[in-house]
Amino acid sequence: MDTQAPASEEGAAGDDEPAATQQRQDQQQQQPSSSTAAGAGPQQQARAAPRRRLGGEAVGAAGHLYRIQLERFMCHDNLELMFGPNVTLISGPNGSGKSAVLQALQATLGASARDTGRGSSLAGWVKNDRHAARVTLEMWNSTEEECAGQRFPPYRHEIYGSIIRIVRKITLGKPAADGSRQAASATYQLFRADGSEVHREDMGCSAAKEVEALVDHFNVDPSNPLMIIPQDMSRQFHQGGWAGGRAGGYRNGGAGNKEGETGRVMDTEPHGGCERVGV
Repeated sequence: MDTQAPASEEGAAGDDEPAATQQRQDQQQQQPSSSTAAGAGPQQQARAAPRRRLGGEAVGAAGHLYRIQLERFMCHDNLELMFGPNVTLISGPNGSGKSAVLQALQATLGASARDTGRGSSLAGWVKNDRHAARVTLEMWNSTEEECAGQRFPPYRHEIYGSIIRIVRKITLGKPAADGSRQAASATYQLFRADGSEVHREDMGCSAAKEVEALVDHFNVDPSNPLMIIPQDMSRQFHQGGWAGGRAGGYRNGGAGNKEGETGRVMDTEPHGGCERVGV
């Protein structure tokens, strides 16, 4: 099976792409020693930051995460993270943007800003002094022949092929009259393994509805705390602050799962300075 991901769209809307030599130099400086553990500090450059690629690649079963890229999203200018086949650890000091990666993951899978527990509007996802943000998520969509023993069948493989790319773009509107941060709108795009866009006539619905069907197929609920638990909610859980205690939290989280089974669990560590994303 070809393990190469489709060529990604370079740069965020409205920003120029840096030279290839700058990308290679930056990648060499930022490349971690392990493909499953990587620092996730924010870019410090104000404009047109080079893309950083963290981690490695491996063949995954249908529904497993392959790659995520954050462009002008929260504290990140341009961060690319490759997921390992089992558990990927993202380590770094407080404020380096570890939780932003999980929020970006939730954003591409259909969660609202309020669902992430770190803001109440889409505008909060756009990096300061930027007018748009974009998150790209690629996930495996392998067939049983390509990856034997996988838990889920591929989603509409005849349309997408062996990798599905989801792009969510958040664009700020005009500034508010009182000078406060403006409202924002969001759009989705989906792409095949060969990089071509899948249009509405191919999907038979809007891109947003297609993302809903996709996550439902793989039994993923991005707003379910038993799948993706934000840092603040994780802290409340450890302190017994959820309504009804920890048992109540489990009941609330499991209520939306098909047959009480989850496809994946993604967890945050409130004390260890590490985010954990697991299969």
